[in-house]
Amino acid sequence: MFLSAIVVASLAASTFADSLAEVEHIVLFMQENRAFDHYFGTMAGVRGFKDPNVQINCDGRSVFFQQVNSLLSNDTDFLLPWYISAAGGEFINGTQCMDAGSNGWGENHAALAFGSNATCYFNLQDLWLQAEANTPQSWGHFRRSDLPVHFAIAEGWTVGDMYQQGVIALQSTNPNRVIWQSGSIAIPGGNVNTTQGPVLDNNETPGCSSLTQRLENGTELSSPQVYSCFPYNWQTLPEFLQDAGITWKEFQAVDNFDDNPLPYFDFWRNLADDNATSELAQQGLGMNGGGNGKEKEVVDAIVNSPKYNKTILIISFDETGGWGD
Repeated sequence: MFLSAIVVASLAASTFADSLAEVEHIVLFMQENRAFDHYFGTMAGVRGFKDPNVQINCDGRSVFFQQVNSLLSNDTDFLLPWYISAAGGEFINGTQCMDAGSNGWGENHAALAFGSNATCYFNLQDLWLQAEANTPQSWGHFRRSDLPVHFAIAEGWTVGDMYQQGVIALQSTNPNRVIWQSGSIAIPGGNVNTTQGPVLDNNETPGCSSLTQRLENGTELSSPQVYSCFPYNWQTLPEFLQDAGITWKEFQAVDNFDDNPLPYFDFWRNLADDNATSELAQQGLGMNGGGNGKEKEVVDAIVNSPKYNKTILIISFDETGGWGD
C-alpha cells in the first residue's frame, strides 16, 4: 500500500521519542457510525471473525451465528458475517453509503439482554438481528480492497481490536461525542456535579427529554424522569487544557453534520455569542473525499510533519451506527 510505504519510510527516517514526556502534540480524529468487525473483521492478527475466544451461546454455536426470525427471512435460521460488496460493480461504491440497522436504545440493549432461555446469560443471538428495526446488512463487513487507507493505517501503526462503543443510548451520536470531549455524560452520582444529565439522545433544543419505550415483547423501558437537559454546563476537554496552560485547536469540516459537541455546552455557546476570536475559537478545516480521503489527509499531514516523532494520533468512531461487532 502507498500509505504503508510512507509510514515505513517516515519511521526509518525518524528518531523515536524515548518517553511520553517527549510528546508535544496529541491529535484526536473522530469519524462516525462504524464498528470494528464491520471494518476490520477480516484483518490478520486481530480479534475479528477468526477470534477463537468469542462467546458460545446456549445452542452451542458461536455468537457469529446470529439468529434470524420471520421478520427477516424464512429461508434460514441464522446469518453469518457476510461480505457486503459481494455483488461487485457499482454496488462496491454504494455500500460505502449504506445504512445498517437500528442503533437505538431498545435494539442495542436487547442485544445484551437475557435470551429466551434464562440460562443463556448475555445471549447476543436472541434479540439483536431479531429486533424489528435491524436488517441483514447489520452483519455485513468490508475487506481490505474496500478500505485500503484504513487497513494501511491500522497495519502501519496500532489498531485497537477491543474497540467498544462508549455509550449505548437512545440515540448514540451525541452521547458518545459528549463523553469524547468532556469525559462524562453526567450520570447521576458520577464524575460531574450537574443535574443536566445523563445525556442519552441527540437533543439540541433547550430543555430536557423524557421517554417510555415499548419493546416488541411488550416490556416498557422507562427513562429517568428527565435527561439530556440541553445545553450542558460541565467542563469540556479544551477548557481543562486551557486551565493547564496547554495550547489546543479544534478543527471541523465546513459541513460536520452538527457533530461537533462543543456547541452543546453553555461555555461555548456563550463564547460564540460574545464573538470571541481568541485561541479558544474553533478552526475551520476543509477535507476532501469520504472516510478514506479524510483519514489520508490527516495522516499525511502528521507523517510529513517535522513533529511526527513527537505526535500521537488517535482515530476513533463515535458509535457503531447499527453495524455488528
